[in-house]
Amino acid sequence: MNRINLIQETRNILAKTGFYISDDNVSRLICFDIVARRDNQLIIIKILTNVDSFSKENARELMVLAKLLNGVPLLIGEHSSQKKIEPGIIYFRHNIPLVHISTLTDFFTEGIPPLIFAAPGGFYVNIDGEVLHKTREAKKISLGTLAEVAGVSRKAIQMYENGMSTMIDVAIRLEEFLDIPLVKPLEPFTINSKSEEIRIEITKSTGIENEIFNQLKELGYNVVPTIHCPFDALTKDSKVLIITGVGKPNKKVTEKARALSNLSKITEYYSVMFLEKMLRKSNLEGTPIIHTAELKKIADSKDIITLISERGD
Repeated sequence: MNRINLIQETRNILAKTGFYISDDNVSRLICFDIVARRDNQLIIIKILTNVDSFSKENARELMVLAKLLNGVPLLIGEHSSQKKIEPGIIYFRHNIPLVHISTLTDFFTEGIPPLIFAAPGGFYVNIDGEVLHKTREAKKISLGTLAEVAGVSRKAIQMYENGMSTMIDVAIRLEEFLDIPLVKPLEPFTINSKSEEIRIEITKSTGIENEIFNQLKELGYNVVPTIHCPFDALTKDSKVLIITGVGKPNKKVTEKARALSNLSKITEYYSVMFLEKMLRKSNLEGTPIIHTAELKKIADSKDIITLISERGD
């Protein structure tokens, strides 16, 4: 399946299972392909056939977006240069969860969660440590006996009982010996990847972008510029987040405004377009417009939200 077909199939799966989906975008230069929301669940998805092209820079920006938008990042792929992405397994690529599209299908359409995740050294599963501990005590099995059966140390058994994951073959030996199910299903969209410092260094901001971002910072907002996104920054304070665009009135900025409006509806966050030149209209493609001359006169950050609310579609 080529990338375009893979994106469309993913969109179909999400649509059939009740998600609101962002407009179609197949550009490889964008750090995500789909933003999808169902109730309080927001997923930000990048789709590639060969996941080798997904760089650390892509992953960092996807993490930033997910963190600020209160969503979950996800990579869907078919293979790398070394191996296929197998169904039913959660992998990680630069700490972003990675699955095959059939894993997505099984989970959302059939209610079948994955059981296995890949980590250094092989494939692992989560064991229900409480069940393991209670069963071992009920059957009066010592740590040493269970450790010998599983082929691990006594300390490892104790750690399994406290919630540590284990390799598949160990879990199978424990289940067969105790004659009970121990493996816990995984939730693909809450599983924690390794945390790392989330930062994007921006070196390409234009003069007008820097001017607007600095003015927003003076008003008390934190501004996180973006690189491979259909918008220019995420602007936030302790109460609100604004998907932010910057530009001049032209066809390109109209397309950007349309993307901002769509993402605002999907994520349920504010959006705004800061324009260098005046327009007679108060919004563009549903995205509220604030002109740079207006921004310079604003003394209170709340006034920006008032303008956005008044000028929204």
